[in-house]
Amino acid sequence: MTTLPPVRPPAKAGRKGKHSQRTLLDATDLPAPGFVQAFCASQQLSQAIAAERHCNANGQAAYLKKKQQQLAYVEEAHKREQPPLEAIAAPEILRGELRRDAVFHHGAAGVPAPLTGAAALDICDLRGGGVPMVKVGNEAFVCREKRLENQKNFLASRKVRHDAALEEFQRAVDVLSEECQQEVEGATTRVKKDLEEKVVESNAILEPLEPPPLPERPEGEEPLVLDETTLLDELHDLPLDGTIDPAKAKAVAAENAALKALRALGERTEGEVRGILKAVEASTLTRKKRIESFAGAEGELARIDQLRKSKMEELLKSLVEALTAAAHVVHGEAERLVEEKALSFDQVLLDNRKAMHQLEAKLTVQALEDNKEYKVRWHKGLLLWKQQRHRHSMAVVMRRIRSNEFRQPDSLIEAVGRVRDHQAYVLNQRKELMDELFCIPQQRLTVAAVRQLEEANTQLNDRAQETFDTLLVELRELREALNVSAEQMLGELGLELEVHDARQEWKGHDSVANLIDAEVRPPLRECLDQVAAMLHALSNKLTHQEEALHLAVTGVLSFFTNLAKRQELLKKRVEEFEVNYNGEVEDCEKDFEDTCERNENRMKELHGEIDDAAHHETLDELKQQTFDHLDQMAVGYRDHADQLLCIHNRYPGEAQALIRKETRGYCQDLGLALDPAEETVALAAERAAATAILEAEAVAAAEAAHAPAADEDEAARAARLEALAAAVEAAKAKVHQDAESRETEAVEAETAAFEGLEEKSLWCATDGTALGGGTGCKVLEKKTLEELRGTVLQEPKPEADADADAADAADAADVDGEAESHGDEPVFADGTQALDTLSFDHGWFEENLAGLRDAIFQNLQSQKRYLDRVDIPAACEEVRRDLDQRLRRHTNRKGEVQVEWYVPRYGTVSKHKDKFERHLISVAHKCQDQDDVVEKALQEVEEVEEKFKQDLVSLQDRLGEAETLPVLTSFERQASDLLSGFKDFCKSAVKTLLELSSKAPQALQKDNQAFLMMCKKGEEQYSEPEIAYYGGEIQELNQTLDERMQQRAQKAHELEGQIDEKCKAPMQVFSEAYAAAVESLCASKGYGRKYGEPRRKAQERVRTLIARAKTVGANIEILLDYVKSMLALPIEEGGIEVATMPPLPRIISIRQFFARGGESWTFPAECLGMLYVAVCTMAELGTHLGAFKEGYASKYELSAVPGLRILREDACLMPSSDEQQEVHRKAEAAKKALSDNSAEDREEAESTVQLSRSLEASASLREDSLLRVLGPLMKSEKFNNEIQLVIKASHEAYAGQVPIWEPW
Repeated sequence: MTTLPPVRPPAKAGRKGKHSQRTLLDATDLPAPGFVQAFCASQQLSQAIAAERHCNANGQAAYLKKKQQQLAYVEEAHKREQPPLEAIAAPEILRGELRRDAVFHHGAAGVPAPLTGAAALDICDLRGGGVPMVKVGNEAFVCREKRLENQKNFLASRKVRHDAALEEFQRAVDVLSEECQQEVEGATTRVKKDLEEKVVESNAILEPLEPPPLPERPEGEEPLVLDETTLLDELHDLPLDGTIDPAKAKAVAAENAALKALRALGERTEGEVRGILKAVEASTLTRKKRIESFAGAEGELARIDQLRKSKMEELLKSLVEALTAAAHVVHGEAERLVEEKALSFDQVLLDNRKAMHQLEAKLTVQALEDNKEYKVRWHKGLLLWKQQRHRHSMAVVMRRIRSNEFRQPDSLIEAVGRVRDHQAYVLNQRKELMDELFCIPQQRLTVAAVRQLEEANTQLNDRAQETFDTLLVELRELREALNVSAEQMLGELGLELEVHDARQEWKGHDSVANLIDAEVRPPLRECLDQVAAMLHALSNKLTHQEEALHLAVTGVLSFFTNLAKRQELLKKRVEEFEVNYNGEVEDCEKDFEDTCERNENRMKELHGEIDDAAHHETLDELKQQTFDHLDQMAVGYRDHADQLLCIHNRYPGEAQALIRKETRGYCQDLGLALDPAEETVALAAERAAATAILEAEAVAAAEAAHAPAADEDEAARAARLEALAAAVEAAKAKVHQDAESRETEAVEAETAAFEGLEEKSLWCATDGTALGGGTGCKVLEKKTLEELRGTVLQEPKPEADADADAADAADAADVDGEAESHGDEPVFADGTQALDTLSFDHGWFEENLAGLRDAIFQNLQSQKRYLDRVDIPAACEEVRRDLDQRLRRHTNRKGEVQVEWYVPRYGTVSKHKDKFERHLISVAHKCQDQDDVVEKALQEVEEVEEKFKQDLVSLQDRLGEAETLPVLTSFERQASDLLSGFKDFCKSAVKTLLELSSKAPQALQKDNQAFLMMCKKGEEQYSEPEIAYYGGEIQELNQTLDERMQQRAQKAHELEGQIDEKCKAPMQVFSEAYAAAVESLCASKGYGRKYGEPRRKAQERVRTLIARAKTVGANIEILLDYVKSMLALPIEEGGIEVATMPPLPRIISIRQFFARGGESWTFPAECLGMLYVAVCTMAELGTHLGAFKEGYASKYELSAVPGLRILREDACLMPSSDEQQEVHRKAEAAKKALSDNSAEDREEAESTVQLSRSLEASASLREDSLLRVLGPLMKSEKFNNEIQLVIKASHEAYAGQVPIWEPW
């Protein structure tokens, strides 16, 4: 059964977290439809299951109720208290008797007398677990006197034990009193000692606020003034040689001790002073707690009394037990004795408690009085501390001002040190950058590399400037922070002095601010101004120095950029020169190779034309063309050799001119110059070469302007050539005129450039060896290394520096006593330099310049050697040798053309013509054979058609011989077989004709195509013209074959169209004869659809009757199986579970009639109803089939089966029809009365209506169930009657034409 979950408790207010609870629905919320439906569905489900489980009969419910009563009785019987077993009760009774007997039979020493005589007990019986057997005699009368004597002795012993118990109690009480007295004395001693220690501790805490007073000075000495200087200076030192007076030494020592105490007091903070008061109060509080722990409610004295009380209670308990055991007095007398002892002890405890409270009060009052005294002493010390604290604060500030904190702070020194370090770092970086420039090999020196270093320098300058800016900002921030720190110090001093409020120390000023402005601020401002001036000078010097270094590095980078450009230009020109030379050689070789390739291609074309020739006349013409082309090739070989020799001979002079031109450019940058005599000749040659180039360009422009036209005739050509000659002469004249005008200007420029070079010496090494000779030029040293260094680093001229120094000295003399100038050096307060003066080392730079000159000229020399590596004479010799070899090989090519090209091709052409003729003859023979096959196939079709007609006529003559329909059908099948055979033969003939009209000619065309493909493969060496010629011939042959294909296809289609006509006429005649024969046979024999219909209907009616009976029998078996399954269900205590019941039969359902009749369904009613329906069905089926004997048939008819009230267990049979009608009438009246609310007895009316519904449902159960089980059989005639009707209808249909048909 589905149950609802328990309701969750509401969540606590304010509780959060992942484990917090929340209600699903508050009292004020409107529930959602789904929420309500969930609960309704669960309730409905539980009710449905409960109703299903409580569907048992009334008898079963009574049985279950009786069983529950029995179980309740058994459970109550189990809970009822039972008497002990006899085996347990007997020993217990015996033990009780023995205890009573032992009380009255004690001996003298209190030991029970042994059992004798008849009272003896067999112990073995007790140990064995059996029921003991006691034998009791007449012992009371035999030993009475002896028992009385023992009783007297026993009472005396009780008295002795009573007295001993009282004495022992008194001794224990005395011992307890002594122990408690000792513990009280020990606790008193300890608390006294602890309180004295707390007093000493409080005095020690207040001692820092109570320094010793200063001793009075002797008469004549000035009194000691306690200012900040006195507090901060070292104390007086006493000589150690014993020359001072002991009395004075004692006074000085006392004065030093007093000063130390005052200084220590001034150094203390307010928190420490306040902490002294807290410590005193804490000590007092500890003292109170110690008093409370001694005399309080839970103190040591209370604990001792509590211990005394607990031990006394134990002693009293022991006394009670001893008195009770002695049993000398009655119980009330023993209680009175113990109560007297307890009252006396309680009086002692009350006295002790009273004395303890008095002691606690006295000690607490004493502690409070001492605490008041401590607070007064602390207040006096506080006033003294304020005075000393004022002096100490002023002294500390003045000491900070006189120190380096504001004059030369460590943070400022560190920041300036970082500036110097970064300045040195940047100089080293720049020097390393310049080293990297000088270390670049000249072969690898490029503008990109210099630009990269230039970018690195720019980045370095940017980073340096950012860092310097950051450092300067940091310095300014330090200065501002120093000012802020100074103001903060003064502010803190002012606040502290105002808090102390020691006005006697203000030296006559109205406020603390006036005191600070007068005494502290002036020296502090002096320190801050000095720091500001130093930082200003440092910033100016750093800026000027960085600008100078940056300008120097920029000059070096510009110098190396020019050198890199020249190096790239040198490499470019050398490469261009080499490329041009190699290009001219390669172009010449390439042009020659192209010419040779064109000639060879022409030879190949001629060879191909010879190989492709299809006729002998064409071969003779191609041979003569080949011989003419070979003669032209020999002339081209000689022209190529002449052009290549001219290029090689021009190479050395042009290489030397290139090196000189590049050397001239390097000399301009390196402070060198070439020899004027050599330069004059070289420059004139360069100008002449330039003029020649301009002249060639002008001639080319004139020729381009007078280019020939496409349709030019002889007259136009002559006029064009005449105009071209005039234009060329004019262009040359103009070029020469311009060259002459430039020559004058060039000579003047050369004269100005060579001025002063006659006095310059050769550029030589330290050993006097002339440098630069390896380039083929004489080099002069125009500038020394020192002059070159000044030019590169962009240094100011020495004369200008001297004039500037003189002007500065005059200005300094005129303006005497003014402030420091712009270029003053920044210095610290202690006089040390704040910033270093940095520059590049001149010797290092000049050494690098000298190495750079050597490296550049070594590079020029290497380039010259690189250009001179070409062996021109060997190249010219190789050109001549190649020409001789080509001409020798070229001479034998005419004979090769005659023997290897012409003769073989002539034989091949003849062989190909013969092979094609053989192929044409073969195709013609195959085509004629196919035509013969077509004619033969058409003739065979005509012969088969004639035979088909004859066979049909023979079958038609035999139709009259048939006596049955199968025989006629066999004749028809034979005719159909003849027809299909004839059609198949015709179709086969058509197929053969179609193959001869498509596949056979196509095969011949494939052979033609195969021949053409064989020609194209190249195995037989067919040329393209031959393939084209033979392809045309084969195309004509294929067209002829296509015409044959169309003719044969036309014949095949004609035959295919005539097949149906050839078959139709003979088969139509045969079909008419066959139909007439069938009609005659069916009319005479009763066969066919028309004459056999009555017989088929009779068979169908008989089969229907049999099927109905079988269906009813199957339904009866279904009902009986269901009843059997129901009866086989296991019966449990609570009834039969509905879920275990078998499924209902598909034909009927009894349960629905219970619902219609308003009755409760029961298991017995279900089984009885199914069995009742099965019995009624069998009765009706047996009556229908006539299965019962004639004497008993009336008993088993359906009307004879009594009507049962299946729906009610309290009634067995259905009432009569009159009674049922009366019940229905009463029910209608009751319904009307209920609807009008006029019924007097409502329960009786409802009962009447229910009875009517039940009777109606019971009647419907029988009728509906039988109708479902019997089906059509219920309302049909009996089986034998139906058979007789079928036989009668058959006789009437055939009217004696056929024998009587029996259905079985």
